[in-house]
Amino acid sequence: MKKSSKILSVFIAIIFIAILCAVFGSSVYASNEEEPKLTIVSKNLSYSSSIYTAYAVSGEGFDITQTEVKMLFWNEPSADYSFGTEDYISETQGNLTLSEEVCKVFFSEGFAAKEMTDYVYFRAYAVIDGKAYYSEVEKFSILEYVYQMREAGTMDENMSSLLTKMLDYGAAAQIVLNYKTDNLANASFVKPPAEGGAFEDGFTYGRFKVGSTVSLTAPEESG
Repeated sequence: MKKSSKILSVFIAIIFIAILCAVFGSSVYASNEEEPKLTIVSKNLSYSSSIYTAYAVSGEGFDITQTEVKMLFWNEPSADYSFGTEDYISETQGNLTLSEEVCKVFFSEGFAAKEMTDYVYFRAYAVIDGKAYYSEVEKFSILEYVYQMREAGTMDENMSSLLTKMLDYGAAAQIVLNYKTDNLANASFVKPPAEGGAFEDGFTYGRFKVGSTVSLTAPEESG
């Protein structure tokens, strides 16, 4: 993703620390007797002169504090989410604790203001005893974060106003730069169910503008 305009920091820089403190807590790692497993346990935003998505990754069956873990990112849906096909790799930014699990923290590349409705696709990756392990593939966007915060019902009036202005700023950038103007960030979005199939990107969840048309692809029959 491209770097955001520094104007965005006027709206968002003041709330980064508060949000991280609200999301992250304390943890322990699982027994080494378990099969190694990587899990993305939290998704958040980081604010500065650009805006980033932030992630916490836990590990089971190995000492995550002593293991090199990376986050693989794709800017578009992919038919292959294995190591070596990614658009970029994020190195860990340190350890933290969350819900009694040791976690590593990762950040995406910066999003431009016009990209607030764009999803990024990602998974954690580590090599343990010569074998590659992955978390599930997930997707996230700035828009998704805002709607999750709204649905949680825990924001105060100032936070709600700030996020609304952030989406307004993103929509203005889309219009000025003629970028996906049929999907403006400050439009109304819903999260429709994907019963019996998946959306065009292969996932069963996502935000779609009210009034837009979405299609589902049914899974192939086995056997």
